Amino acid sequence: MERITLEQFVPERLPLQQKGWKQLLLWEDETGTLAVPGYYVKGREPGPIVIAVAGVHGDEFEGMAALRQLAAELEPEMINGTFIGIPVINPLAYEGQTRETPASWDGLNLARQFPGRADGSVTERMAFTWSNWVSRILGREDVFIDFHSAGTRYEYRSIVAFHETHDQIEQDSQFLAQAFGWERVWRIPDRPDTRITFNGYIARCGIPTIATEVRGRGGCLPEDVVHLKSGLRQVLLSKKMFTLMHPFQECTVASPPAMDDALSARQSSPLTIQEEPAHTLQEADDSSQAIWSTEWLLIETMGFFQPYVELGENVEVGQKMGEICSLTGVVLEEVYAPRSGNIWGIRRFSTVWPGDYLFLFAFQL
Repeated sequence: MERITLEQFVPERLPLQQKGWKQLLLWEDETGTLAVPGYYVKGREPGPIVIAVAGVHGDEFEGMAALRQLAAELEPEMINGTFIGIPVINPLAYEGQTRETPASWDGLNLARQFPGRADGSVTERMAFTWSNWVSRILGREDVFIDFHSAGTRYEYRSIVAFHETHDQIEQDSQFLAQAFGWERVWRIPDRPDTRITFNGYIARCGIPTIATEVRGRGGCLPEDVVHLKSGLRQVLLSKKMFTLMHPFQECTVASPPAMDDALSARQSSPLTIQEEPAHTLQEADDSSQAIWSTEWLLIETMGFFQPYVELGENVEVGQKMGEICSLTGVVLEEVYAPRSGNIWGIRRFSTVWPGDYLFLFAFQL
């Protein structure tokens, strides 16, 4: 695999009608060397640029697999424009099998460090390097996609998200999120902590941006990978990047898992692959699709977490959702629904510390 610097990995330097992997050098200095693999597919004609990344967290595997598989499936003759995929942007977390960069480096969460610092710790330098590269390449007509999942300690429903930025970029990003073709479209609230994520920062650089969350639980189920790939193809289609005769226009893809009924969610294992209805990849008119917002439900107590609701369940305001108890069974804290809504995420790791979140609670706007 040819090794080049990240600064050299830009569309204008890539040949038309070619594809391939490169080893991308983020830096090489007295502190050491950091590099990751990335690939490109450049079509027959100029067009939009789409950059998709995964592996901001080292324990979120579905996006890594989707981008790896798409590298084999997407051919230059299928598209106009350029597609770039980076399966892992935090190689230290990936190699350490951790969400954050391992403590032996700096223990920081890359997803809360943007835009980073050129003279900072290793995670801050990664954030600075990646944000500069993406913001230099992409513009208003391009797309940035950031794949995430629930990691090892949580489980999420399939969600596609855009940021509340109060401008035209928010509208463009919402269009892309709805074009992704998933039922649950999340408008991420504008808060200080959402502005320093990779996708949050890039959205505020004037670049249409979406992000995804899928199941997690430390796994990588084939159906979740398929859903990510099909959504990404829908985005390419919405940007009119596919040529007239590309094979994806007539393919059928599985719909994202439907878990609207709490009873069905409890009766079937969340790790069971189920047959889903198929639909044909096509341009979608999703102007009437519901938009949701969310709240993280945090706890202030260390103990054992016992949930009383399940993923996908509808709850009513004031309903008891769970409790934290001691090893002897003493209830230390109770958790109640702040409003009526739906459970989009749930903690599966049973011991908790103060500041951990137990549920991702969604409500319709």
